[in-house]
Amino acid sequence: MLSIGLRSLFWKTVCSVLLLSPMLVAQDSDKTDPESAKRIKKKQRILVVGPDDKPIANASFKAWGLNTSYFWPTKQMGPPTAHCTNADGIAEVDYPEMIAGTVLCTSIDGIVSHPDYIRAIARVTVSESKDFEVKLKQGVAFKLKAVDEDGKPLSKPFSVIMSGETPPENWNDLGTATIESKAIPNGDHQAMIVMPGTDGKTCFSEPLFIRVGEKDREKGVLLEDVEVYEGTRVLGKISDDVPRPVREGQVMALQAPMPFEDKENVRIETLRWGEWVPIREDGSFEFVSLPRSGKIQMIAKCDGFVGKADDRGFTIGESFEIDETETKVTLAMEPTIDVEIVVTDKAGLPISGADVGFNPNQLWAGWGSQILGEKWKSIDEVVARLDPTKSVPEREMAFRVFSSETDAEGIARIQNLPEKWTNSFYVGKKEYEVQEDVDLSLDPAQLKQTNGRRVFRKKVILLKEDK
Repeated sequence: MLSIGLRSLFWKTVCSVLLLSPMLVAQDSDKTDPESAKRIKKKQRILVVGPDDKPIANASFKAWGLNTSYFWPTKQMGPPTAHCTNADGIAEVDYPEMIAGTVLCTSIDGIVSHPDYIRAIARVTVSESKDFEVKLKQGVAFKLKAVDEDGKPLSKPFSVIMSGETPPENWNDLGTATIESKAIPNGDHQAMIVMPGTDGKTCFSEPLFIRVGEKDREKGVLLEDVEVYEGTRVLGKISDDVPRPVREGQVMALQAPMPFEDKENVRIETLRWGEWVPIREDGSFEFVSLPRSGKIQMIAKCDGFVGKADDRGFTIGESFEIDETETKVTLAMEPTIDVEIVVTDKAGLPISGADVGFNPNQLWAGWGSQILGEKWKSIDEVVARLDPTKSVPEREMAFRVFSSETDAEGIARIQNLPEKWTNSFYVGKKEYEVQEDVDLSLDPAQLKQTNGRRVFRKKVILLKEDK
């Protein structure tokens, strides 16, 4: 062992025109057809076995999605819950027969975990007659003993975050400020101790580079006296170009405590630490405690403005180096636009109830992209591990902000779109088809000022499908 101190597709109706971004956007599985027959729940049996093919009791399966590209349908099925295996290694998982009322469910996406084994990502193919088998692998036992800045053992609960697709969630408290996981995969990892504090004053260790292999499997690994301390404070504001008071503002920050491009670790997936805070009416914001090392990327949005975009239209915001104890930043902002999509039939009569949506993306360097406005807090997962009475808050579906239905006049109104992303959108209604491909290229001369907002209007013609 080596250790070095240093981490929508929119729902598809019968009729649609969809211009996709480079990422796959999860679809809204709660946009359901009203027909109750399409809301039938079914059961799938999952068999969990170990490396010796023997069944594993008390393993858990928790779903996060369906058919690879759909969110879990919370309204239809309730929030995702952990389904535990019995003595025969069997867990029964409920799933909907139909997704969004129109798509047959063929698979359940989730994760299988057990304290003594490496977690496994599973795409469960559904079958009424056959159990789906998941085989878990044995991990390496790894112990961490943590101390404060005075070298004294920590007196408050703490946990560990690690890089990789299946980092361990279960860290057992052994007492004397020592925790253990028995599910560390072979290979190189980044890790960081995290101790929740009061008033958001989270404490962190330095990022750790950890290497484990088969030679460590018999005796395990112990890392002692890892120092934990309060993180850096980040004080910021958005640029003065944004009129005050600022409305509906937020800043999402994603930090790599050890940058992914670090030459010493180019083949190791880096840690990521996420946090978001609201923007105050005066344009200021504050992150109370973030890991002290590495780079941080911040993406801000508020009513009428959004962070900087790249040439492809992805919102990327700005990146900064973290200072030791306090960092001050100012975020540049760009004005957004409002879009009105007018949907009519060939005769020019308005069509109400047509779905319209955009999928503007925010892009995180070295990580991937999401719908603009997605936000989460990494500390929520740590707190949920340490306190069984707490759970990770369900994420808001950010893309719903950028979707609408046409009204009686056939108009769908969507606000606060990044100006460079308007050429990717969806429009459709059941039993209709789009007359032709729609070009939504934005000509600045077409923008109109309405009640102090910049508005762009586009007409789309739908034709009744031939029966």
